[in-house]
Amino acid sequence: MTRVQLRGVRRHDAVLAEVADDVDCAALAGHVPAARQVESWFYLPTQTGALLRHARDIISDTGAPRPAWFPLVPTGQPESS
Repeated sequence: MTRVQLRGVRRHDAVLAEVADDVDCAALAGHVPAARQVESWFYLPTQTGALLRHARDIISDTGAPRPAWFPLVPTGQPESS
């Protein structure tokens, strides 16, 4: 993803639909995840998680103060995407 693509994200409904679909699939599978698994699932394989990790990396790379980018991704998740 490039900075241009990141700025071009305007359709929040498409992101929400993807997350809702993924949650529905997990529920239909009958799997109850252990602690931190839902968080890892959200931040690693979904496009929404990738977008948040990418935004964190861009903001961090610009030299912004830590409070500007640190809250975007939980500390239990990888530092790089």
